[in-house]
Amino acid sequence: MDTLFTVAASFFGAVSGVIAAALYHILYLLFYQNVAASSLVWMICSLTIVLIIRLYIKIRKRVEFPDIILLIFLIALIISVEGAVIFTVLNACTNFTEDSQIKFMYALLNSNNVSVFVSALLPRVPVNILDKAICVLLGWFSFKGVRKILEAITASKKA
Repeated sequence: MDTLFTVAASFFGAVSGVIAAALYHILYLLFYQNVAASSLVWMICSLTIVLIIRLYIKIRKRVEFPDIILLIFLIALIISVEGAVIFTVLNACTNFTEDSQIKFMYALLNSNNVSVFVSALLPRVPVNILDKAICVLLGWFSFKGVRKILEAITASKKA
């Protein structure tokens, strides 16, 4: 759910998406207890989400509900691979421990001699599909709602 505002802002534009992503991660670092500065590396995933949404909009011009379903799976799969790469690097450099949603499956797979990367990737896929489905749907509906309000305000000023 950390990407909800990033997704909503990304539908408005790349700059607003990047600002939302950066603000979330900086505020998380400042206000959440016991968070290492290395957690800022996860901002890469948020910036990738902005990039995916903006590229998709640039190609398709108009985003409808079937596009949102495709975006959910595109984002979830790309972020899963990216997250597994980031975790693998952090684990090698800082002995990083995984989030609670993924920790159990990671430990189970890794203890059975599955590589760190695959152990980090496999549990991420279903978690990210569910998480990104919620974020992308709510972000898209938020964007549509705010856009409708802004259009009504603009129309009332012209009248």
